[in-house]
Amino acid sequence: MSYGRLASGRTDVAFDTGLKLWDFAPFRPIIEGAGGVITDWEGRPLDRESGPRIVAAGDPARHQDMLRLIEKNYPC
Repeated sequence: MSYGRLASGRTDVAFDTGLKLWDFAPFRPIIEGAGGVITDWEGRPLDRESGPRIVAAGDPARHQDMLRLIEKNYPC
């Protein structure tokens, strides 16, 4: 899965849509523990109300880049 690759440093970003809480809940401590950032597509921290659109990156600068790309191409 792309989030495992992200946490291990094998990719820079990962994003999904259509996820439920049980799909993304395990990713937050793993991604953040590896120094990355994971939020919803609006940049809000994940919680039990989040979903279905998730974006994660290995560092904050790449995460901000992804949020700008998402906003430009997929207005929420």
